[in-house]
Amino acid sequence: MKTKSKLHFSFFSFLFFILTILVINSCKKTDTLISNESKVEIIKETPENFFNLPANASPVLKRIARELERQNKTKEFITAFIAKEGFPIWEKSRIVRHTKKSNTASFDAGVLEDTTIYIPLVVSADQYVTGFLKATVEDTVDIKILRQNDYVNFPFKTPQSSTSVTTAEEFAVRMMTMDRDVFGSTEFKIKDKRMFNNSTDYSDTADIQRYIVLNDSSEKESFADGTTINNYQYEVCWSANTYHYICGSSFSGSNNNMEGNCWEFHGTVTVCTTYETGGGSPGGGGGPGGGGSGGTWPFPPSGGGSGGGAACEEFGESITNSFIPIECNPNGENPWPTRNADGFLYSRITQLRDIFDQYPLALLPCDSMILINLQTYGSMFQRIAQFSAPSVVTDRLDSVRQAQGGWIVDNYNIQSLDEAYGPVVNCDYFPLRITQFPNSMTPGEFLEYFRLNINSFITSPITVQFSPTFGPSFNDYTKWTQPSGNALGALNHVYIPFNSGSVILSDYRHINNTTEQHYFKLSTLESPFDNEHPVAGNREFGLFNTSDSLTRYTFYTMGVDRTWDWSTELMNDLFNGFGHADSLWTNVQKNLKDFINNNGGVASYYAQPRYIARPKWTDIKDFLKGTIDIITLRQRLGC
Repeated sequence: MKTKSKLHFSFFSFLFFILTILVINSCKKTDTLISNESKVEIIKETPENFFNLPANASPVLKRIARELERQNKTKEFITAFIAKEGFPIWEKSRIVRHTKKSNTASFDAGVLEDTTIYIPLVVSADQYVTGFLKATVEDTVDIKILRQNDYVNFPFKTPQSSTSVTTAEEFAVRMMTMDRDVFGSTEFKIKDKRMFNNSTDYSDTADIQRYIVLNDSSEKESFADGTTINNYQYEVCWSANTYHYICGSSFSGSNNNMEGNCWEFHGTVTVCTTYETGGGSPGGGGGPGGGGSGGTWPFPPSGGGSGGGAACEEFGESITNSFIPIECNPNGENPWPTRNADGFLYSRITQLRDIFDQYPLALLPCDSMILINLQTYGSMFQRIAQFSAPSVVTDRLDSVRQAQGGWIVDNYNIQSLDEAYGPVVNCDYFPLRITQFPNSMTPGEFLEYFRLNINSFITSPITVQFSPTFGPSFNDYTKWTQPSGNALGALNHVYIPFNSGSVILSDYRHINNTTEQHYFKLSTLESPFDNEHPVAGNREFGLFNTSDSLTRYTFYTMGVDRTWDWSTELMNDLFNGFGHADSLWTNVQKNLKDFINNNGGVASYYAQPRYIARPKWTDIKDFLKGTIDIITLRQRLGC
């Protein structure tokens, strides 16, 4: 009798680490966000649009735009500026005023004494704020540029840090708030481990990673007397959850938990700063947007910062004096990315890994990625899951059995999904766009070429190989190399490191109507040469076009399978079997694309190069068998 084994996906190993304190000092000022929308739609980035402000833009923003336009007419620099430095997101600017009390009319009339504006910049290819313009508006307009990596020009915060000098961490926080304003980002990974260390001793940071989470902290306005715009105050609150995961070290303390070789320290700190309008000089205070030492934020230290960055005029050359801003620091990569290379939030990865470490099947049935992929390609997954080999294939197996002699076990039996052991069913789809076939091949010829030369599309580090030769006692090369449907029933040995298996060519179709569809299937097989294949199921390779684009074809491989028995389920658990299969088909997909493009064809990835759903078999089997539709599936799962 089969017994269930406990899964433990080792590729979801434990994390993480530090979410640190963001301290914002209060100061006398007004700090106004132009738009409270969480995200903006970036407009077409042309020199003409550079100066186009929102219809309700403040007069001070219009004055800055006019100044930039004036400079550009003197010497055109905006085209290079957009490509190199980014495009201004005017509606996400922050206006900071350091004025004596005045009535609203005077502001609207253009009295803009001692006003500083911070305008975020975004390079089109980057989904984060790459820098900002700092414009000081008095009798004249002075505009400087600061880039996100300019944080290295400021000293890193320590207990001895002066409140009158901007720290690298405070500069980073301001950049993060701009990311939040423009893109809605609230979570950031700190790549420079000198930041938020609160010490100049970095000897114990090798095993530390730091994360910043900005919780919902939209400005809360409360009018002091409700009379004029100059008399209100509001506060900005930042809540920072701090997590320290330090591995491979010896630590102790009253507020920590130990997990294996890692210590976890945790806590929550909330810092609120009240900003208010009113009289007073712009000096005092030291927080982002504040006064401090009679100037405007950021306040550079004397002699440059401890980060070792190159000094330059107030960490941003005046655009008034230099039409093309100087390179104070190379932009480099994002020093506090919000997502990993696959586009996933770091905090979500941490949470999922912690969950999967204890409950590998903890994905809710209503997980959006599973349902979206099943809904989009459900009919194709159903067709593959429901496929049953035709009589021509089963008759071929009978003849092989007779020729090879009787076996009690592994006697050339096709492995079915229903008989498999694995609790999860793999449904994957790897599409590739083809607009011109290589070497003047037709779609059907190309698919046949791929079938007969599949090993040429598998390259290092992948070592999987297909072969119709099983050894001296059985060679199916002649059957396998027959053209198209004549090869039905041919067997292949699949070399898989530590766990090889056998497959049979179980289906081959060429459908030519208004549109075309060409495909063949491989089904997994028990054989005396390889014993059981590690998974049970079917995989299809094919090409199709659609009526709305007859000249564009999609090449794909698509599989529906489950691990066969408890031993292969254990192997899948320990060695990430499904993940290795994903790597195989990704490798084939890339090499196929390169082959087409290098031989007179045209192929490219779709925006999403693969679709994978791995739900519980018990949740999804009725849908895959076609006894219920996607709507009924959602209702049954409570989605």
